[in-house]
Amino acid sequence: MLVECETAEAHSLLLSGELDIAVTFDYNRFPVSVPRGLTRSPAVDDPVQVAVPLSHRFAGQVIDLAELAAEQWIETPVTASQLDVLAEITGLPSFRAKMTFRGDDFRTVINLVAAGLGIALLPPLVLSNLPRGVARCGLRHVPLLRRIYVERPDSKQVTRAVAGLEVSLRRVPLSEGPNG
Repeated sequence: MLVECETAEAHSLLLSGELDIAVTFDYNRFPVSVPRGLTRSPAVDDPVQVAVPLSHRFAGQVIDLAELAAEQWIETPVTASQLDVLAEITGLPSFRAKMTFRGDDFRTVINLVAAGLGIALLPPLVLSNLPRGVARCGLRHVPLLRRIYVERPDSKQVTRAVAGLEVSLRRVPLSEGPNG
């Protein structure tokens, strides 16, 4: 069985025995602690990048974050507090959302970028296989890092299948592009 859920729910399902293993994440500025009874192994670090329309002046470039401060940002539930962090990091208050998307589908956000409705802060793993009209914009000094983990119940009796899957999941490659 495969379940898509947020990290807190994954923790509950692992602790209740409904899941054997989970891929979870947090952000370096918003760490999530591991509940007692679970073990966590780092899989990959996924430094955030910016999705921009292909026609954007910085498309495909690696730039300083401050150069994007006044852009039309698309806010998502994942990035809402991160735009505040960007303003704090740069000292530029203009990091504000011009559009808010309520949902957890990154593909919708990428398509909003493709339609020219704004730019969005997203992890590179989300930015693989971009649709026409969207490009990445790497950041010279990455202010936010999504950390991806493999978590499972803390037990000495791990099935061979779970142990093999855990090893495989820790080898997730990042796609190539600016900063990754």
